[in-house]
Amino acid sequence: MHRPLSLGILVFASAVLLSRDAAAYLDPSSGSILIQILLGGVAGIFVLFKIYWRRIRRALGLYRTTESIRTEDQDTPDE
Repeated sequence: MHRPLSLGILVFASAVLLSRDAAAYLDPSSGSILIQILLGGVAGIFVLFKIYWRRIRRALGLYRTTESIRTEDQDTPDE
């Protein structure tokens, strides 16, 4: 576990410390594209979460099926 982490830190540190100035120009449309990418990723995560919400609830033990609701209703006495 420590080897990949130390390798990643080494690569990151070398990229930061050995980097040179870039002759690059970012116009306003580049910023809007980056914002669109981020918002699209967030929207994709929410859609994925919505699709798998029932499986997540079932894994956490929070999902109640209609059968379990019916049996609970039958077990409670009427007053």
